Amino acid sequence: MTSFLDFNKDPANDIDNKPQQYHNFGGKGVRVQVYWAADIWRDVSLWNNSWALLKGADEILRKYTLALDMLPLQTEPAALAPAKDKASRKFDRSVGKQVARQKKAKGEVAKKQTEAAAKAIEEQGPAARGLLGFSGSVHVPMEGEAPIDGLTALRKSLGTIPDETRLVVVFAHIDGGPNGYTVLRQEWLPWVIADPKLMQDNPKTLLIHEMGHACRLNHQQSDAGSATAKNIMYPLDFKGLTHLWGWQVDTIYDSYWCNGRKPTNWWDRISNAKLPPDHPFLWEEPS
Repeated sequence: MTSFLDFNKDPANDIDNKPQQYHNFGGKGVRVQVYWAADIWRDVSLWNNSWALLKGADEILRKYTLALDMLPLQTEPAALAPAKDKASRKFDRSVGKQVARQKKAKGEVAKKQTEAAAKAIEEQGPAARGLLGFSGSVHVPMEGEAPIDGLTALRKSLGTIPDETRLVVVFAHIDGGPNGYTVLRQEWLPWVIADPKLMQDNPKTLLIHEMGHACRLNHQQSDAGSATAKNIMYPLDFKGLTHLWGWQVDTIYDSYWCNGRKPTNWWDRISNAKLPPDHPFLWEEPS
């Protein structure tokens, strides 16, 4: 495990102005296994939103000399549909009706090709590509734990997890309040649910915030307002959250999903801990 350089909580400090408080991990990957509920991967806009969240998380990790090591790697042909539709509308406005009709005929051919490619991908085995048969939503209240029945149904749809050293990230609808939730229950290792239905002011932070919880990071700056809060582990999500302190990056690196060992009896420690507000960690790991 790394030795923390500086257990600092100054909201102004970040890797750009206090590089001495950060280790350089050389692009070490934080491993995730990604899944999409049926409602998400069938909706092009939601699919694209999920990729925006993944890319945002990767961008933040790279800022702090880590990276997102993600499976599966492939993308759906349907992800290209919004760009194609936009180009088609622009084309229709700029040409005559006759040319537009010719373009439409070609467009139908392209559409059939895209649909055929999507069908072929599904036939290769949706589960292997992270495409789940689960539909509907998981209820998560604004405060407290999510009911176990919904979590169990969603988790069951994943089948056997091929590699437990990869943090499970599931894109699915959440009702009840938050757009992200980290499942911290004794039935499983920590895992993450993210709802891409509403893009946040800063979509880069929603997923990495939940990943931080799965790496045992607690909320920070809970009493700060929007003018002073900078840390990505702030309880609310808004555009100004851009910083992770060096010890937080170290904690992500030291997690089971990157370079650390499997948590042992972590549930007992998180359940029995009487930690003060703004404590660095959700549970303590033995040194």
